[in-house]
Amino acid sequence: MSNIKDSIDGKLWSRLTKEEQEDLLQSDIEAEDPKNLISNSIIQKKTRLCIQIQNILIEMFGGNTHTIKLAFQNFVMYKY
Repeated sequence: MSNIKDSIDGKLWSRLTKEEQEDLLQSDIEAEDPKNLISNSIIQKKTRLCIQIQNILIEMFGGNTHTIKLAFQNFVMYKY
């Protein structure tokens, strides 16, 4: 990640504030720490659950995609 500062282009990096740059670098460091990672099996379980919930919402609300999206977002917000 720190290579971003050294890239030839660097336009995006230079548009970030100093605080945004520091946050991004800190996020990259934290992402490497195993205690901050979620296991693949947990992600798979949550994904299967979300698909099941989404399918139930589709059955309940038919083709009303706006209502389905709102209901699903609310579920995810409060469940996780």
